[in-house]
Amino acid sequence: MVKISIGGKLHQKNCGSPKEADELFKLCLKAKEDPTEENLLTIRGYLNEKTRIAIEAGLKNDPETG
Repeated sequence: MVKISIGGKLHQKNCGSPKEADELFKLCLKAKEDPTEENLLTIRGYLNEKTRIAIEAGLKNDPETG
């Protein structure tokens, strides 16, 4: 299980493999170096299926938080 704090809110994800956990870690490092809203939304999309679908549909806002 990977736990990440974004904007003071704790998120967690059960990664199915070490490769999946590494991919999430790389996204976090990228967002740490360049904390744009787009990079943070990419992480949220990785953590949440609804957000991922919204990103793929071209929506600019997180459906969970607006």
